[in-house]
Amino acid sequence: MIAPEHGGAEMGICLAMAITDGGERRFPLRGSCTVLGRDSRCDLRVSLPSVAMQHCEIKMDGDTLTLRDLDSPTGTFHNGTKVQFALLAPNDRLTVGPVTFVVRHDQATL
Repeated sequence: MIAPEHGGAEMGICLAMAITDGGERRFPLRGSCTVLGRDSRCDLRVSLPSVAMQHCEIKMDGDTLTLRDLDSPTGTFHNGTKVQFALLAPNDRLTVGPVTFVVRHDQATL
């Protein structure tokens, strides 16, 4: 189960996840920092056993988007490579546990 925790998008950036019908579900990034993980206090919850309680964070500073692994046991992957830190760009892939998100510039949230 994956669920966003807050409303309203800041700069029109979202994480898109493919769904079984061939479409995608979008999760707008809000504020300057978005934490992904299993914990109910995370901004984007991924309730799967292979995802750490606080798995990784995405920070927005102006038009710069960064990804940082929060010492998760299974790691955070950027475009297929396990990373501690990475700069993100549109269409980059971010994988936590078995779930892959794609960074999108979401025109609908602008």
